[in-house]
Amino acid sequence: MPADVQPLTGLAIGYLADPANLPEALRPRDAAPRTRKELPDFVFGGTFGRPATWLG
Repeated sequence: MPADVQPLTGLAIGYLADPANLPEALRPRDAAPRTRKELPDFVFGGTFGRPATWLG
């Protein structure tokens, strides 16, 4: 891993609630489509930056 990279872990725990309970300003963001990074963008194997071969 390069010296200028710091490994981190994040975890979100929660439950689905009624969006009507959100403040009006947050409702559009909550209703927007979700996007996620593809696994090869951050799951590496053998060498940092090289996608793990088991990802397919």
